[in-house]
Amino acid sequence: MSAQKHHLPPLFQKNEVLFGHDATPGLIACEIAGDDSVKLFSRDGDATKIDIVSFQPLMLLEGDEPLAGWKGQAKIEKLAGSGAFNRLALFPNLKQLDDAKAYLQQKTGKTPSAGDAPYWYFSDPLQQFFLLSGKTHFLGMTFRELKRMQLDIETYCQAGFSFPNPARETDRITAIALSDSSGWERLISGKEFSEAEMLKALVKEIRERDPDVIEGHNLFRFDLEYIEARAKRHKISLDFGRDGSRLGGHASRMQMAERSISYRKYEIFGRHIIDTWILAQHYDVATRELESFGLKDIARHFGIAGDNRTYVPGDKTSWYFDHDPDTLFRYALDDVRETRAIAEILSPSYFVEAQIFPFSYQNIPLRGNATKIDALFLREYLYQRHSVPRPDAGRDVVGGFTDMEYQGTANRVLHCDVTSLYPSIMLVYKYLPKKDQLGVFPGLLSDLRAFRVKAKELARDAKEEEGRIYFNALQSTFKILINSFYGYLGFSMAHFNDFGKGPRADPVRGRMAQGKRRQDH
Repeated sequence: MSAQKHHLPPLFQKNEVLFGHDATPGLIACEIAGDDSVKLFSRDGDATKIDIVSFQPLMLLEGDEPLAGWKGQAKIEKLAGSGAFNRLALFPNLKQLDDAKAYLQQKTGKTPSAGDAPYWYFSDPLQQFFLLSGKTHFLGMTFRELKRMQLDIETYCQAGFSFPNPARETDRITAIALSDSSGWERLISGKEFSEAEMLKALVKEIRERDPDVIEGHNLFRFDLEYIEARAKRHKISLDFGRDGSRLGGHASRMQMAERSISYRKYEIFGRHIIDTWILAQHYDVATRELESFGLKDIARHFGIAGDNRTYVPGDKTSWYFDHDPDTLFRYALDDVRETRAIAEILSPSYFVEAQIFPFSYQNIPLRGNATKIDALFLREYLYQRHSVPRPDAGRDVVGGFTDMEYQGTANRVLHCDVTSLYPSIMLVYKYLPKKDQLGVFPGLLSDLRAFRVKAKELARDAKEEEGRIYFNALQSTFKILINSFYGYLGFSMAHFNDFGKGPRADPVRGRMAQGKRRQDH
């Protein structure tokens, strides 16, 4: 494989604010392995290498007073600058961190989420590790080097009901379809095996084929919930983890544009779970092109549904299992094939984001863009041991400004495009957060603007398909980031927000509009 496909160009890689200060290649997963250690999974050729490294949990404090009188262990570092959180507390283990949080909450009467709490607590220990270590996923890798497995199940629904329910004894899993990025496929048949045997076979395949990522359509809201419930009924341990641990899950919620989506978030130790149903939601927020979020409609939208694709009506799967199981099984295998193809279209940009942001690959699609940008600021400020400001209190905001400068027909126009208009206005007219004492915001915005242009050139000039896919994903990621910087200024939870410069009221929009008109002319 060419160097172009394997490595970020030096122009990009040297930007450690964007890609982290630790350029260790091939990190495919990271898990908390104890109170004071982290287990790193990395690609070593075709094998998976495992390392255990030490980990110091952290907390940000407003001066020395908050922890005064605490009897636990912590190393307190004074941070430069005038930000409110001017002390970095490093703890020997997670227990000490939790004890300190409990002490602070009792002493101050402020929960960690309180806007005026004199401490900042990061609830995700993996985020703490990534923030301090500067590590990110997948450096030196391409998307095709991930070991990706696709999963889909078909279920039986008792007559008289319209939807399968894993709590009903008569309902069951009738087929488990599996495939992976190598082209391997397997159909675990409910005619050949009992449901308990099917679940044991699923565990065996995951453990033996050892995927980095498990993909599925509506995995969080259906397949894994159903599998978990049926496994509990049969007392089958779903030991999917790379350390032999069980599938785990908890109730969660995410915001998708104007909608709030409830789901059960599952986690597998050492592996990532990617739900293409969620990726499709993100895609549609940007394009508003999808007729529905069903797998078959999305496959048709992207033109990947094969001519010989088998279709079975959703309310007839039980009938087909009883009367024509071969057709049902072909249908299930076509489902995982389409899932794999959709993931190959929608996932590469999130793969690139995992090379940038201090989050796991699985969590990247579950986090908002402003939260991701804030994490870049936090990582750099911690790296430089600089104090971090407190977020300004939230205010009502409005969206981006649109203005009609000319009405009528423009003749003989071959092409019209404005490259990075809003970022250029922000940089020229200094729409920058006043609390950013290190100047991270303008530096990142300027670099991302240049990087996107370069990534588009590299995608256009790529001689191999893999390089074209990668650089297209890269430029798409840069575009999303660029377009999110203005909105970040009006994000109430952003440490470096600035409602005087961001999207807020008509006077500010007016100033931005004047800048836009001057830029156009």
